[in-house]
Amino acid sequence: MKQLQYVLSQTLILLLLCCETKPHIQELSVQTTIISRYAFTAVSCSMLNRHSAATQGVFQFHIPTAAYISNFTMIVGGRVFPSQVKAKEKKMKKEGGENNGKKNKNTPEQSEGEMEVFRMEVTIPGRNRAVFLLTYEELLQRRLGRYEHVTSVRPMQLVSRLSVGVTVVEHSRITYLEVLPLRNGKTPSSNGNGKADVGPPVSTVVRQNDTFCKISFTPNIAQQAKIATNGMLGEFVVHYDVERETGTGIGDIQFQFLLNSFPLSFKIFSGTDINGGIQAGSALLGDYLSSKEESHHNSVSLIIFLTDGRPTVGIVQSPAIIGNTKAAVQEKFCLFTIGMGDDVDYRLLERMSLENCGTMRRIPEDADASVIFYDEIGTPLLSDIRVEYSEDAVEYITQNLFTNYFNGSELIVAGKLTNHSSDSLHVQVTASNSERSIVLEKDMSIHEREQETERRLAEAEAGPNVNGYVERLWGYLSVKDGLKGRLRSQTSAERENYTQHTTNLSLTYNFLTPLTQMIVEKPQVLADARAGNRTAASGSGGGSKSDGDPHFVVEVPHSKLTVCFNINGEPGHILRLVTDHKHSGVTVNGALIGAPAPAGSHKEQRTYFNTITIVADKPHRSYIEVTPQKVILDDRDRMILPSSSSISVQTANLGVVIIANTNLTVTILGTIQFVILFHHYKNPAPYQRDHLGFYIANSKGLSKDTHGLLGQFLYEDIGLTQLNGNFSMARENSTQEPLGKNISLPSCPALKVKDRTVTVIKKSRRIYSGKQTVDCWFAKNNAAKLIDGQYSDYVVSHLFDTGDWANGTNTH
Repeated sequence: MKQLQYVLSQTLILLLLCCETKPHIQELSVQTTIISRYAFTAVSCSMLNRHSAATQGVFQFHIPTAAYISNFTMIVGGRVFPSQVKAKEKKMKKEGGENNGKKNKNTPEQSEGEMEVFRMEVTIPGRNRAVFLLTYEELLQRRLGRYEHVTSVRPMQLVSRLSVGVTVVEHSRITYLEVLPLRNGKTPSSNGNGKADVGPPVSTVVRQNDTFCKISFTPNIAQQAKIATNGMLGEFVVHYDVERETGTGIGDIQFQFLLNSFPLSFKIFSGTDINGGIQAGSALLGDYLSSKEESHHNSVSLIIFLTDGRPTVGIVQSPAIIGNTKAAVQEKFCLFTIGMGDDVDYRLLERMSLENCGTMRRIPEDADASVIFYDEIGTPLLSDIRVEYSEDAVEYITQNLFTNYFNGSELIVAGKLTNHSSDSLHVQVTASNSERSIVLEKDMSIHEREQETERRLAEAEAGPNVNGYVERLWGYLSVKDGLKGRLRSQTSAERENYTQHTTNLSLTYNFLTPLTQMIVEKPQVLADARAGNRTAASGSGGGSKSDGDPHFVVEVPHSKLTVCFNINGEPGHILRLVTDHKHSGVTVNGALIGAPAPAGSHKEQRTYFNTITIVADKPHRSYIEVTPQKVILDDRDRMILPSSSSISVQTANLGVVIIANTNLTVTILGTIQFVILFHHYKNPAPYQRDHLGFYIANSKGLSKDTHGLLGQFLYEDIGLTQLNGNFSMARENSTQEPLGKNISLPSCPALKVKDRTVTVIKKSRRIYSGKQTVDCWFAKNNAAKLIDGQYSDYVVSHLFDTGDWANGTNTH
């Protein structure tokens, strides 16, 4: 019976996949690294259009409302479409080439506790792939004595390879860690038999020590189908907490930025008369505070206002409600607001709370809002908290004055150190509780803390994508503070000031915020490109001429010869440059773009490499994707590195060294090394394009079975010989009349490649951006007979294709 159930299950999955008309998601990976509460999340989604016709593909992902998107890139049909974050114009006009991906019309600028939807639609050419890369960042808030990280797993279909990973790195000991059952909307999680789940989702693996933990969730298709056949698995939720010291928390210090953490009768008015409810509640609490009964108590006073709708009774204009609320509260107590459901003016609730030292929370409509929120703010421990540092030691600090501190929460302050050589930093926290005023002080060791951070990141193999996390956290908090200040501003000048400052911060850290927009170029259907417009392929293994039209230059180590050739490539084609997939696991592919040829040229157009991918499948899969603007490195963790900055990165499999705007050196397992040159034009001519050059610097780790346009020559024995001129001419003019018997032509050089003879001429080629010149034997006619097989044998379907070489052959 169990075997029959298994067969039926597999049949159901096959039917679901076969009936799918939209592009199939082959792989979805969501990897998060949390370092001292700050979370970096990288999403990678690969779709395949199985059909011959172009099809619309939809990438949709839910992200926390409190998070900011920091990057989005599409790779469609081998072409890379990066995004740009720009300041939002005052009057936006929708155009076909623009897409502000993160949107939810009911979500206010700073609302938290809900998800927003990032959505991108793109046309995928027939039998081709699209890859979507999304990164976002957020600061986890401590509530009810724990941190919560939520990953949405809703790909809307079953996925061949699905993986969710969460790495948590903390300075303090991790005292509590729990992976909850999948959380799916308004219904409780179940295991498919109608019974509620009580443990982590199936396939979840947890590794943990005192200061870091690694959690993975990798359900196969059968396990996904058991949870939800439509691919809407739900939310993968991780709760954790850390050990807390008595007194002030110890700060994180990195890149001259610092972070400090301080682990730190109820009436509900309902209805839609928001103004009337606030006035009644304020009067009631105000009378109590002025009474003799309360005059001797140093307590914290709050109003919690809950609503499930917009103002419809009494005063309904938002400015009037905000003004009346401020006049009623009179800074005597704090106002906290709760919104339930979708028919709520969250912007109004947020501004009401922000202007009266409270916060706004969005609660699911079916939840017990009073219990949830009261548990969070029902135990105020301190009031009037002020965080101060040594005089002139810190600048640009984020919010350091807090009206209340609640049990189970945390206060975060970040700023920039002014004295980079100082060994310590003095921190003082003043506050009041129900009995007295208190002062907490601590001296922090700066350099020791920074070294400890680096050590723990290395232990957790967190990767350099989190380097500079304190500065990015500072930028994140500063943007949040700026948006709150903008919301509270009383004059247009003050509002404009906040707007400009916060916009600049958003652009500096590439954050998609309410003040910025994300511009993504929409790709055209690549399958419609005209055939026949071919030109010399851009360079690989050799270098580029100074005019930016590179050619292939290959050193043949066994024969101590240098050969060169041109390949008439098609824009949009992806060429296999190196493949040793079965042995070393290495594959290198390059994508071509086109440009018009210079005036007077015999060519119709030029082609260049604008994207190169290096895939290393051993000991585990990792890859590097390179464009003239950026380098994407994925080895367990994903990093996006600009080509304009010098940086060195070492991961488990890969070593990467970028020399700003010059070149990239990639080392694989210490024995294989490739060099990729960046070619940029400040004022490009119409026939010039930013492009890449590719070189094999060290092939020691590549096997004798290595192939590809360049790889096939690494272990090839090529001989140089002389051919009789008449024999050579006869071969090249086999369709013409034979030469006269009395004509004798001089001999010409030729290369012996396996059983093939290739006539060549001697040429000079400039390589390494024109810095070196080499003499080489040039093979004409699209490298016919020099390379194995034909040009079409080297064209692959996508940039991450690692399929085997087709073993094409030539006759002599």
